[in-house]
Amino acid sequence: MHIRHIAEVAVPGYAMITPYENATGGEPRFMHFYEMDTDDPERAFKQMTPMVMDRIGGTDTDAFKRWAFGPSLRIMYVNTFLRVGDARTA
Repeated sequence: MHIRHIAEVAVPGYAMITPYENATGGEPRFMHFYEMDTDDPERAFKQMTPMVMDRIGGTDTDAFKRWAFGPSLRIMYVNTFLRVGDARTA
């Protein structure tokens, strides 16, 4: 459900979201890899939550609470990177 809502709002700069499941069955269980086609991935990332919120309702709605705080959602690490060799990293 979490990824579906992000994909549905079509956040500018997001090109692909690939989910992975831990092959050992350990923690964390899932990793989601977000590929972006933008020179400013941090800006694209910061646009995601407000865009999803606009689509499914404000922070007080049950739909948003399920999306942002679902029992299976555990955000352990978030970072943004530029592809090596892109103009901003040269």
